Amino acid sequence: MEVSPKTVVTFCNGSSVTPCPLFIRAIVRNCRFQIFAIFCMVLFVLMRPYRAHAELDKWQSVSIIFSMGVVVFALYFLFLSLSGKFGGRLGIRSVHTIWMVLLTSFIATFLGEWSVSLFDGPRLPVRETTFLWVFHFAIFLGLEVVFGIFVLPDVIRHVTQPEPAEVFALQPPVQALAEVLPLDPLVPEGGETASDMCVITVSDKRFLAQCIRSVSSQEHYISISTFKGEKYFLRGRIRDFLEQIPDEFGYCIHRSHWVSWSGIERVNVANDNMLVYLDDDTLLPVARGRRSDFIERWNRRLSIG
Repeated sequence: MEVSPKTVVTFCNGSSVTPCPLFIRAIVRNCRFQIFAIFCMVLFVLMRPYRAHAELDKWQSVSIIFSMGVVVFALYFLFLSLSGKFGGRLGIRSVHTIWMVLLTSFIATFLGEWSVSLFDGPRLPVRETTFLWVFHFAIFLGLEVVFGIFVLPDVIRHVTQPEPAEVFALQPPVQALAEVLPLDPLVPEGGETASDMCVITVSDKRFLAQCIRSVSSQEHYISISTFKGEKYFLRGRIRDFLEQIPDEFGYCIHRSHWVSWSGIERVNVANDNMLVYLDDDTLLPVARGRRSDFIERWNRRLSIG
């Protein structure tokens, strides 16, 4: 199935991101963004851009600024949301936030003038309205640059939904890493969930958890087998891998072996040995001390279907 390309949003400070719902939620919850939003409100309250055109008391000015701020931020997030959801379908590869700054400055000018008229303030002539639009554009542009410098890097660093993972081809430890190959995210049609997008980091390389069939430890390295039939050999410890992988994806049958529940074809017990047969014909032993817990979990999954 052909996947629509993602739209990249470029901010005024030069940073580029692919917007998604998790990215937008991460912005709203970010402490730096909350500080930035308060700073913007206070800045406009102190500047009082309409004081030369209308006699407004403090609370009237605050109500106008607060209403305009809510509208501007709502439009900003709507712009990011629509770009991420429909930009790829419309064939838009890249979009710059400066167009959003132009639009929001125009809307803010219109709403501000309309709000002043509600308090019996005079309507501005076209020349002064144009000047006010330029004023709003300059202020919004500066604030957008501040947003890109102060807020955006912190959001990208802590965002919960990573970009598609990158993996490297199997190589001996002494050789250089191969060129990057994209890993199919395999996201179900019903939508993305936290489990679907769980990412495992091994030696600074990332794998989607649901794409991993088995992991085996070999001294200071671990080998990773995927459901695409690929094998990867990276420096790391299986202990670090187990700290990242949720129990719902698989089980550590041995101190040196982890297997995905989806990759198990059958379990066989013979001569006091328990073996797990994977769907790629791999045969792995189950440690004696882990057999009862493993069988209990395995039977529970079989009963659920």
